[in-house]
Amino acid sequence: IAVLPSDATLGALRGAGGGEATASPDAAMLADLRRTAGAAIVVQGTIERRGTLWHATLVASTADGSRLQGQSGDASPTIALRTAADRLSAVLGHVPAPSAEAEAVSETLQRARAAMLANEPDTARAILMANPALVRDEPRLRQQLAEVDIRSGRFEAARNALLALVGQTGGRPSAFHAELLAALGTVSVRTGEFAEAGRYANEAIEMHASADDPILTGRLHLMRGVSRISLQDYPGALVDNGIARDAFARAGDIGSVARVDGNIGSLEVLRGHPAQAETYLERAIAQFIELGVIQEQISNLQMLFVARRQQLLNVPAMQTIDRAWDMRDRIVNPDSLLSVRLYRVQALMRVGRYADAAALLEDPANDRRPADPAEAERLRWLRAQLAWHRGKPAEALAILEPVAEDELASADSDVVRTDLVLLRARLEHDQHVLPTRPIELAIDKPGSNGAHPRMPLRALASANRLWTAGQHEEAENLFQRALSLADEIGVAETTASIVVDYTRFLLESGRLPEAGAIASRVALWADQDFDCAMIQLRVAHAQGQRELWQAALERVRRLAGERAVPAGLMAVPPA
Repeated sequence: IAVLPSDATLGALRGAGGGEATASPDAAMLADLRRTAGAAIVVQGTIERRGTLWHATLVASTADGSRLQGQSGDASPTIALRTAADRLSAVLGHVPAPSAEAEAVSETLQRARAAMLANEPDTARAILMANPALVRDEPRLRQQLAEVDIRSGRFEAARNALLALVGQTGGRPSAFHAELLAALGTVSVRTGEFAEAGRYANEAIEMHASADDPILTGRLHLMRGVSRISLQDYPGALVDNGIARDAFARAGDIGSVARVDGNIGSLEVLRGHPAQAETYLERAIAQFIELGVIQEQISNLQMLFVARRQQLLNVPAMQTIDRAWDMRDRIVNPDSLLSVRLYRVQALMRVGRYADAAALLEDPANDRRPADPAEAERLRWLRAQLAWHRGKPAEALAILEPVAEDELASADSDVVRTDLVLLRARLEHDQHVLPTRPIELAIDKPGSNGAHPRMPLRALASANRLWTAGQHEEAENLFQRALSLADEIGVAETTASIVVDYTRFLLESGRLPEAGAIASRVALWADQDFDCAMIQLRVAHAQGQRELWQAALERVRRLAGERAVPAGLMAVPPA
């Protein structure tokens, strides 16, 4: 790697520091230093003695603000610095030259892991293959290469390699066998098979219960926690995440501690506590930024986007997903790239940027089959939603036709399925298409998961279908029940969806005072959310309240983006 000579570096530091060489330049000095030196990357280092070891940290900062890190501790300061430099080199996408002090397999694995966390799987693979001792240990090498495949999104290749290795172990309990099961659990999570991931984690935890390996213990409980979150066993998930966090903290693995925080944030989102989720997610993201970890940073930004969107904080939500989108060039897993693209489409449509949303939806990369079936449903839902907003409801209904409506066991997957069911019910009403599917509330069905944050939206879908079928009394009962369920949960986005449809139902029935009362439930969010602003406009126009109508119209125009406001609502209402 070409670097500036030492004397030139000192001169550049003096220039940036106004005549005094400083080892801790601020952001402005770093920018000046980068410009003066013509350097793409500036690396800052620290080394300090703690007890019997020297701890070296090297942080690389780039012009786009990215920060990547390499750390090491050793009794020798020279070895600590060299090892930190080798790990940073791996993170930057280079295969470090072998050195006599760093031939151990454990050091090679740490370098490869650092490269994987920085989304450099090709570098990680090259590092693994360059260690002769690891090449001789064929099972361990195959396991590590499978981990690289997981990071790259090559899930079936990883699964096949791991299952072959499990077969070779003969089911004999060992740390290696437990690691294989943990990796298989990761594949299952990435492909939406959360119950399967839980079974792998259970088997490995029982096998590994008495072993003193905090990193593996943490990984296994983290895996089971992810499975339990998705399957809505929230008490069990909190226990597993607590065990994992404690194990990682004892091992000093701060990156994995951040993963636990991110998981708890996801749990809070799924159980309808978006404001609480923000604290966990922001803390995890800050730690991933500090460590230069890319994929986990993006995943947690996506979940933070959902938490902010659920609170109808549409502008901050857009800014959040843009942060993830800005890192798309660092994403090596095509499924991860599809995921962040679809979340951004959702954000763009929420703020009325339909042309930008369409450009992303028309990307040929979307035509690949995602590993998680829920992502295929999310793609259909977004395409149908865009078609509807662009005045093509029949086309939108056709897009949704192949998808079933059953409630799914995985909360992650059922979030998408529920959105799809509601959109189909709204489209049926828009097109006066009598529902062909049973009109029933899932909470009343045998085997239902009971009341949860998605249930008010499923109730809303059923209410819309009863409205379409002309069963107005039954529809109103269900609108009221949906709103009552939403009040128990307290998610702004859900409440707004119900209020918008229920108010339109009341307006169509000519019940203006009641419509105004229901619409007032979302007046608080009318300054920041288009749908909430539109329902205020509809009510004010129907009631002939000209001052309120004028104020509401101004809000709607400010929030509309490319969304059209019905001509009738822009005409001055009769007094």
